[in-house]
Amino acid sequence: MSLAAYETTSALAKASRVKLGNDLQRVRAVMDRAIAESEGQNRSSRRLQPPLQTYDAAAESVFENAVEQERAQQLRLVSIVSDVEYNEQRISSRRDDLLEINKKAVIVNGMMKDLAVLVDGQGEGVSAVAKNVAQTKAHAEGGLKEVQKAQKIQDDGQCAIS
Repeated sequence: MSLAAYETTSALAKASRVKLGNDLQRVRAVMDRAIAESEGQNRSSRRLQPPLQTYDAAAESVFENAVEQERAQQLRLVSIVSDVEYNEQRISSRRDDLLEINKKAVIVNGMMKDLAVLVDGQGEGVSAVAKNVAQTKAHAEGGLKEVQKAQKIQDDGQCAIS
């Protein structure tokens, strides 16, 4: 638990104890007045001591219950603070992971751009090779026709060179 959370819970506990103590004093004052009034009305009966002891035990029980409830509330508060700290750590870790993923995505994006430039450059080279192949085919076909024509002229005997 952080120091601030501990100080907060301690302050809450102290304030609750003070309030319960003040409430207990008020209840005792009311009971003392009731006892005094009762003694004034019935001076012959002095059996008021056991109810006062019962009251004190009941008041102490109420005080103990209040203290126990305060402790339970403090434990809940500590649990909440712990949960908040844990969640803050998880959020920080996830943020760091997302930043790392973003950095890697930027690197991959740069690689893809480089590949696109290479592919585009190779595409131009492939186009030039295809054009050259087409021209070579046309020249080869033209040369074949010339050779066939020469063969025919030679077979016909029209050739001046023998």
